[in-house]
Amino acid sequence: YRTVPYGTVRYMRRDGADQSHERIYTHPPRGLIVSTKILRNAFVGAFVDGIPAIGVFALPALNDVYYTDGKTAHCNSHQLTPPAPIIDANALILMSEGMSSSIDFKFEGKNIQLGSASANLCYVAKGSAVGAIDKANIWDYAAGAAILRVLDVPFKYASGKDVDFTALYTDHAVPEPTLICPAQHFETLQKGLTMLR
Repeated sequence: YRTVPYGTVRYMRRDGADQSHERIYTHPPRGLIVSTKILRNAFVGAFVDGIPAIGVFALPALNDVYYTDGKTAHCNSHQLTPPAPIIDANALILMSEGMSSSIDFKFEGKNIQLGSASANLCYVAKGSAVGAIDKANIWDYAAGAAILRVLDVPFKYASGKDVDFTALYTDHAVPEPTLICPAQHFETLQKGLTMLR
């Protein structure tokens, strides 16, 4: 195994508090393990032959831990089932901060911008959100992609192409926004999406 520290990134909040986080990659012979700790949230995901295999995402502020062993997915002790959210005026689409400058999204529900692509994927897994639109890095997707794979939620770009995680082993950032939602809603959500840049 080859472990490569990706580095520590330091952010300072306006009040001067340190918001450091670390990313570590481990390259076993047939995969990639990504670990990140940001503020109080922590997540780890593993890929085997380009397939999201296992993942854990912890949100201590909410007392939630989402995880999969590759066979079942859970939020705390509750086993998750494939999400089947309804698209109506109360439905949520989640985006990371900054996505609204890259896309225009028309949707009968509500668009909410949260700061974490990783957390967005967990809310989709739980069925709290219809979908998530993001343009993030492999470490942001690792845990959530594994959880969603177990729940049969496809991991696609907004263009409709499947995400090739092996390409992200070296490039890290996705080349275009992802649109993550249950398969039955993909076409409807995709029609509401327009790229701005």
